[in-house]
Amino acid sequence: MTPDGPLRPLDYPAAAHVRKHGPAGYAKYEKYKPWLRDEYSYRCVYCLTRETWYPTGAAAFSVDHILPQSQDPTGARVCDYDNLLYACSRCNSARRELSVLNPDQVALGEHLGVTDEGFAVGRTPEGKNLIDILHLNEDDLVQARQETLAVLRLMESYPDNPDVQNLYARRFGYPRHLPNLRMHRPPVNSRPQGLDASHYDLRARDALSLVY
Repeated sequence: MTPDGPLRPLDYPAAAHVRKHGPAGYAKYEKYKPWLRDEYSYRCVYCLTRETWYPTGAAAFSVDHILPQSQDPTGARVCDYDNLLYACSRCNSARRELSVLNPDQVALGEHLGVTDEGFAVGRTPEGKNLIDILHLNEDDLVQARQETLAVLRLMESYPDNPDVQNLYARRFGYPRHLPNLRMHRPPVNSRPQGLDASHYDLRARDALSLVY
């Protein structure tokens, strides 16, 4: 088992995110979490930590509001899917109600990077600000990145070792249980074509990559 190309799980996106789903009509924003999990590939938009890297999986992640609720006096955007992001609880808590880069509007890769030693680096003042606000270089997070990079180096050095292959697949594969979004049936879905591109549907068609 080898990747189709260079696997860089700690590279921030080179383009702004384009939404594939458009659910609407839920009375509680927590109802959008399964959609956001699929939308953002089961990882935090800010630190890139994946569900599979947490012992508690998706329970360690939450729904984040681009426009904070405190700055939305009418409440019009509290349950607006396009105002919601998928973030780990650590980043969501650290962000609080501060304004940060919006991954739907900018390519985070232009503002942020990760060194071979596991440290986050800001390429712009906005990127440096995000690192400071979210504490992206706290010791535990840097250590987690270093462990991730170590697994990649193992795979590069021993690509034919079954134990390394299994470790690699667990570290960089999708969660075992993916949400079947067709079963959620929101009151409205402005982008129904996104269901065909959901990770659950791709896996059902045997079209989902083993690692990403």
